[in-house]
Amino acid sequence: PPSSSDFARNRSCAMLHGTIGIQHAAMSIYQAYHDRTPVLLLCGRDEGFIAAHTADDMAAMVRSFTKWDAQPKTLADSLTAIQRAYAEAMAPPQAPTLVLLDIELQKEEAHDLTVPAYKPPQISGVDATRAREIAKGLVDAQNPRIAVGRLRTPQGIKLAVELAELVGASTSTTAANGPMSFPQRHPLTGPGANTTYDYTLGLEAPGAQVSLTGPGLATLLSRDTSKIGFGGIVPRAAAGGRGNAGVSNIQADAEASLQGIIEEVKRQLTADKRRVIQDRAAKHAAANQSARLDALMKAVETKRLGWDASPISTARVYSELWPLIMNE
Repeated sequence: PPSSSDFARNRSCAMLHGTIGIQHAAMSIYQAYHDRTPVLLLCGRDEGFIAAHTADDMAAMVRSFTKWDAQPKTLADSLTAIQRAYAEAMAPPQAPTLVLLDIELQKEEAHDLTVPAYKPPQISGVDATRAREIAKGLVDAQNPRIAVGRLRTPQGIKLAVELAELVGASTSTTAANGPMSFPQRHPLTGPGANTTYDYTLGLEAPGAQVSLTGPGLATLLSRDTSKIGFGGIVPRAAAGGRGNAGVSNIQADAEASLQGIIEEVKRQLTADKRRVIQDRAAKHAAANQSARLDALMKAVETKRLGWDASPISTARVYSELWPLIMNE
């Protein structure tokens, strides 16, 4: 795919050696699956080499924690399978995919065979009507809140920041628990000046007044053919409709929805609303800064306990070492 594409970012490819390669990689594959990390796995298969290193269906060993697998029978099918595996890995819910390649196919001459034209995965956001409704809720709110879970790419984070700044919303983040969430040190990150929120939008964060959450790993439950029941593939609450009273869960990729919501917000903003938003954002920033400093001072006081103790406290190890290595 072109390097400018969002799908060219945050990807990994790994080559595995037969059954032992899959077995050695199994924990890493499971962690990638649980962390929703897109990984394209290519594994060699050779029935004529060492019998213990092959199997009829090697993918079965990790099928319950991979999203898709294939064992193509021709060279042309191999190219198609690899390309589909990449697309499946990159499309929500992102996860590892696996293609088994027999040694005969690896050695076969390609001649005039060409790689099929690449078609990036189609990732759906909210429709124009929903985007307009969400924008109106944010613009009309007196104290909007945006809860940000994990987005797919850095571009999603940039769009989330743009939206929060446009509407002057305080935000929450899951950045401490993983990548691709709202920046922790952004002035709008925190409880804000007022914790009574009259409109809350969730971006890959369920439980808000309106939540945009793409398909979850529950859609992969059918791949657990051995009924292992790994955590993360148990069906979650149904999305797409209304759950609790006043709470709307919309099954649409949050990142793919953001640009449309931002455009609608810009259309609905007036000069008066912009002044109100600017004032609200300044109050949120001041309150969040104060809250961060208070939390920091409390942490410092807590770490003072045992500062001179033996064995030395880990807090003191960090404090003494950091100035020495910070530029290394």
